Amino acid sequence: MGSGATSSQEFAAVRKRLEELASAVLGQSRALRSTFGTNGAKRLEVLSQIIAKDAEVDSLELSLDDLTVAFMNYRAPLGRDLRYAIGAIDVAAGLERVGDCVRIIARNMCDIRVMPEDMPLIWGVLKDLSDKSNIILEKAVAALLSGDGKSAESIPALDNAVDALQDQAHDMVLKSLRGGSGNLDPETGLLLVACANKFESIADIACHIAETVVYIVQGRRIRHGQYDAASGQMPGQGLVLAKPNGDKEGEGSNS
Repeated sequence: MGSGATSSQEFAAVRKRLEELASAVLGQSRALRSTFGTNGAKRLEVLSQIIAKDAEVDSLELSLDDLTVAFMNYRAPLGRDLRYAIGAIDVAAGLERVGDCVRIIARNMCDIRVMPEDMPLIWGVLKDLSDKSNIILEKAVAALLSGDGKSAESIPALDNAVDALQDQAHDMVLKSLRGGSGNLDPETGLLLVACANKFESIADIACHIAETVVYIVQGRRIRHGQYDAASGQMPGQGLVLAKPNGDKEGEGSNS
């Protein structure tokens, strides 16, 4: 991830497996997004495939954990390499959670009784949620694989649009249920809300991944909106850590 990273076989294996995991999760998210343009048997087929492939994501995440622990044990990394190892475990857990969210949404969509043509407004909001959460995930993964900390730092702000869509979906379901129009039963309403919540979770996790990328690349934390407006720095950004040999953090070959 960027220049200066060790060329050890263990590091290469960690990076490759992380790329494989990210690719698998993106594939799941893209497949789910595609179902908003299909219907009938084809739609159910894709949703069923998404549910079945979640086991592959779980397996990749466990494998990545093992490879990362081996890398840390054998190479005792410092500086950026150490941050990468710590970040890889954190990102892998996040990607696995995204996979779980996608699986749950796919399962719920299989059970939802109301079709898009029956309630186009609610389905339109869900489609927007799918689009925007997928875009945030794509950007976070791209920043991760390219080591682009600057791009990663701009991603969390994109989550506001997803939060607004989640609120909109909740309001629409509640209004339909309270209106007693007969188009939406309580069980289906709960499934629609659950889908909206999981899409929002995907966006949140993707933002967390982006924050981890900033930590890996720049050695600073931007989580929870902690920013010192007076100094223009995140908490701890101005600190300089000395290595045992006297080099400053960020100046070594592995930083």
